[in-house]
Amino acid sequence: MRTFIIRLLLVSVSMIAATLQAQNITFNHLTTDDGLSQFSVNSLYIDENGVLWIGTREGLNRYDGEDIQTYKLQKNDPYSLFCNTVLRMAGNRNGKIYLLCTEGVAEFNLATQRFTTLLQGNVHSIYYKEALFIGKQNEIYRYNEQTGNFDLYYQLPGKSLEICCMHLDKGQMWIGTTTNGAYRLQLDKNELTHPILKGNITSIYQDSEGELWIGSWEEGLHHVKTDGTIEIFEYDAKNPYSISSNFVRACCEDNLGNIWIGTFNGLNRYDKSTGLFQNHTASDAQSDGLTHSSIWCIVKDNQGTLWLGTYFGGVNYFNPEYEIYSRYMYSPIEKKGLSNPVVGRTIEDKDGNLWIGTEGGGLNYYNRRTREFKWFRPEIGPNSISHNNIKALYYDASKDIIWIGTHLGGLNRLDIRSGRFTHYRMEAGNPETLPSDIIRDIAPYQDHLVIATQNGICLFDPANGKCQQLFQDSKEGKKIKMVADVTFDSNGTLWIAATGEGVFSYRFDTGKLTNYRHDTADPHSISNNNVNNITQDSKGNLWFATSGSGLDLYRPASNDFENFDQAKNGLSSDCIYETEESPTSGKLLLITNEGFSIFDYRQKAFLNYSAENGFPMTAVNENALCVTRDGEIFLGGTQGMISFHEMELNFTPKPYKIILSASS
Repeated sequence: MRTFIIRLLLVSVSMIAATLQAQNITFNHLTTDDGLSQFSVNSLYIDENGVLWIGTREGLNRYDGEDIQTYKLQKNDPYSLFCNTVLRMAGNRNGKIYLLCTEGVAEFNLATQRFTTLLQGNVHSIYYKEALFIGKQNEIYRYNEQTGNFDLYYQLPGKSLEICCMHLDKGQMWIGTTTNGAYRLQLDKNELTHPILKGNITSIYQDSEGELWIGSWEEGLHHVKTDGTIEIFEYDAKNPYSISSNFVRACCEDNLGNIWIGTFNGLNRYDKSTGLFQNHTASDAQSDGLTHSSIWCIVKDNQGTLWLGTYFGGVNYFNPEYEIYSRYMYSPIEKKGLSNPVVGRTIEDKDGNLWIGTEGGGLNYYNRRTREFKWFRPEIGPNSISHNNIKALYYDASKDIIWIGTHLGGLNRLDIRSGRFTHYRMEAGNPETLPSDIIRDIAPYQDHLVIATQNGICLFDPANGKCQQLFQDSKEGKKIKMVADVTFDSNGTLWIAATGEGVFSYRFDTGKLTNYRHDTADPHSISNNNVNNITQDSKGNLWFATSGSGLDLYRPASNDFENFDQAKNGLSSDCIYETEESPTSGKLLLITNEGFSIFDYRQKAFLNYSAENGFPMTAVNENALCVTRDGEIFLGGTQGMISFHEMELNFTPKPYKIILSASS
């Protein structure tokens, strides 16, 4: 059922916030099961050929997109890696990779596949820009390739200081220390300033706009803007959109301009346009989630894929340009997920939050702002929902009441303000009660409700809880038994999808009941007698989703139908569960037994989304389409629910593949 709503076509300004609210990521993984030498990843580096180098506590790993090759200390080989614990890496992008190990610095030649030990001893940092720089205590040295020596480049005042990271840009060198924050050296004037006074600096990253992102152990994230002003982001337990930890290890910008921050407590995405953070942490319940919440390093490859090194979970990787889908899964913890993985009817309330009907877990409430769930399941006592299997939902915004149709539990009324449930059940022999305890759909009519059941339709009066059985006084009306859907059009006509009997239209003012059935001799009759859903768009068009014959459009001028299907118009499947108009494009959104489709009536063509083009859900459930006022599309299935925005579907797929050049 879809009540008729005039919808203005608008661009949703709240899309960014809505995307932030529940965006989660599908991660791919490289672990010891894939050949990684050790699961603690300290450093990542992508060379000029696109090959990923992985520094661990137990050797260096090379990943070419298919296989992992490991380099370790070989006792009798002078050209092997001299120390297996690789802390950081840098490279000249011309055949050389430099490795900071716990026992010094090594160079790896890509052409000869040989290691050279450049320096043994206690070195705290390495950095490459036009030359190799290292930090020892309070001194910076520059490597001279001709002599093989490290020449003193700069000395910070204070012998107790330890230099842990460096960054060169536009005549300035930023120098991070383990205790005294960060210094800035103006090279032409040899002038030293101290913009960040305290903290153990972990990393310095420059984004595409020239802004710096400086991580620390306990002092949060420092954002240095191009005008020199510094913004500090710190964890706030009262703000779900703050950075998730003050221990920040790494930063990296994606191709969309978002900043990704690796912390002790998860991966954060920072949206510059909103100033909000979104955190992703490891979960045992999510096999495609992060393998560990402590992120030590992040790099981006030429395709825009982000590669993350974790403390105890190997390498995780994903492409943010693919992450247009938010997933909502079952969780044993109420606030964190669905009460049951099978999701059906879903509706939006006046606050933009969702009421989700499950098949086995009762009713779920989802707050899109806080991203928290609340469950309503049958409990001992009168004040609970009557059944776990939800089939129909209607929200009365004026009274803030949810009407709930169940499978075998009758009709429920939930007063949201008071939290009180009221049950209405079928009573055998009592015509003023429901004709069945299996409720299929609910539609408002004046101050009453039209209730579609497994055994006909009734007009329900919420004031006294009594029903008036409809269509029992005519031969035609008695055909209306199992009803899949009911809706009122803009003229006040009630349309009824009666399983196996086509559709009926009914006028309450005249009492006229008309049956539309499939006629094999008439190509403009309704195409199938089994209709799953009826909806009217903002232009007044009535659409009928059939079970096996595609989509029908009712043409009132000629009182007949036009059909659109798989053979003529490219629909992925002729079994359509539900349709709804998009508030952003005005096109028709459909769910089928093959996935999700969009119908452009002007072009009379369908766009189909399935596993073949990256769509993450093929097992879509009946009646499980919900489109919110701000344009977010929610689909329910047998493994939870997903959401996305229509305009974000138009992307070019990129495989997770490392592309090697001919020189490799």
